[in-house]
Amino acid sequence: MLIWHDGQKYSGSFENGFKHGKGYLITANNSSWDGTWNQGAFQHGKATTYDGYQWVGTFKNEKLWEGTYNGFKYKNGKPESQCTML
Repeated sequence: MLIWHDGQKYSGSFENGFKHGKGYLITANNSSWDGTWNQGAFQHGKATTYDGYQWVGTFKNEKLWEGTYNGFKYKNGKPESQCTML
């Protein structure tokens, strides 16, 4: 396990000094990232914030690209459906 000075903790694979392959990261504010990494970037899995919000799916540029965010479906980095206020 690698522990940073700010309290972040990472347990998993590395390649060329980057998080790469399967791994689990807990940030200093207790958010977590559990899944697959590619050269330091989170690619696929589940991200959970300290207050319980969840992103599950494929990530691109550290944003949810395809999957769900608290039950809302995302595709190509955007929500698939929209709400209408009455």
